[in-house]
Amino acid sequence: MKKFSFHWESPKLTIVLRGVLTFEDIVALCDARISDERFDSIRYILHDLREVEGIEASQAEIRSALIYASQSKYFGRRSWMLVGFVSNNPSIREKVTVFIEGAKAYDPNWDRRLFDSIEESDDWAARVLAIR
Repeated sequence: MKKFSFHWESPKLTIVLRGVLTFEDIVALCDARISDERFDSIRYILHDLREVEGIEASQAEIRSALIYASQSKYFGRRSWMLVGFVSNNPSIREKVTVFIEGAKAYDPNWDRRLFDSIEESDDWAARVLAIR
């Protein structure tokens, strides 16, 4: 069963994730996202993690996910992107924070942040997009 769904509303892509995620789920998500021609028009990606029950990944898999996810910058000629993550689950937030911190080393021009609500993330993205 696919554990994610896309909602394309240029310049925003909302990705709703659910269940227990694995490294393979993240790879499938990245592949599906970058292979869609609509990715070229996206400037803001919102990851809605409110339905995620857990993330099963070793430290090595998290590092691999960082590298794999950072390859998205080469598709759609993206030198920058806004990426918001929304979760209220403490264990999910902890793993996302590790991911965000690690991702800065691979693509520092992609601004990734963790929020408590979709509204907070959308407000942040709207402010930044209005400046660019």
